[in-house]
Amino acid sequence: MPDLHDRFDTLFDDEPQHRPLDVHLANGHRALRRRRLSTGAAALAVMTVIGGGAYAVQGDPDKGNDRDTTTVASQTPDTTPSDPNQQIVETCHEADGRNGGTKYLWRGGAPEVMASIVTYDGNTRAYLRSGNQKFWGECYIDRGSSEAFVMPAYRIAPDPQISNLGYGYGVGQACDPDRDVVPGCGKFVATHEGRRDPAVARVEVRFFDGKWEKVDANEGYYYVEHVGTLPDDITWAKDGMPLRNGQNIDDVINRIKLFDADGTLIAYWDASQNRNGINAPNDAGVGELEDYPMIQSKLAGPDGDRNFPG
Repeated sequence: MPDLHDRFDTLFDDEPQHRPLDVHLANGHRALRRRRLSTGAAALAVMTVIGGGAYAVQGDPDKGNDRDTTTVASQTPDTTPSDPNQQIVETCHEADGRNGGTKYLWRGGAPEVMASIVTYDGNTRAYLRSGNQKFWGECYIDRGSSEAFVMPAYRIAPDPQISNLGYGYGVGQACDPDRDVVPGCGKFVATHEGRRDPAVARVEVRFFDGKWEKVDANEGYYYVEHVGTLPDDITWAKDGMPLRNGQNIDDVINRIKLFDADGTLIAYWDASQNRNGINAPNDAGVGELEDYPMIQSKLAGPDGDRNFPG
């Protein structure tokens, strides 16, 4: 089985060329798919980036009677010696720091853990913000060896012209974290994470099995992971991607709600919006996802002129 560094090297092998800004904006909610490591295991996944889009909401988005009670909360930093966030910081500091991520995240002292999660297969993912609060990035800690890998760091200051993304997700099989594809696997793992507008204090996501996950965001940083039973109408392609009637599905995430610190619903999205034109209003009396976007940033260092989703 490849080690953590080998697995992350594959993340950069087939990245799409960054599209011109005008194309990116014109495409609105259209999907940009790319292969991605799902929750740190050697599993095949899809990352879909979707911006904007809306439709006439069916039902009252403020009603929560169709939600389960599963909660995955972002962790709040602590300074006690037994604090798991301190352990994350110490482990990540020993990482290779490919592309200078470690260098920038440790500027101004030890970074702060803005959000973290232990994934279904035992790996740890954490968003770190630099001590001088000018950079942010992600660290992965392997479940078996506690080996860490720090991704390239981003600048905190967003460029509002490219902060137009609604959401992204990853999806893959959840039967054997050490195998890419398991024939007949009846479990899936779906993820949604990132750095959203800091006004967002809570995120609630419903997946294609009808189940909800709800997380608290820390200044906009959060992780969502959901492991569920594969719906009867979904099958796996040979490469481990989910299919409905032989076609790629576009509703792995089928509903998203964003709340502010007072618990007020501030934005809403439903997958049906994808089938009702680009950027149609949600008619829910609240904002759209692009009003509180997944913030994009420039890379820190010499590659800072390249824009990446964050």
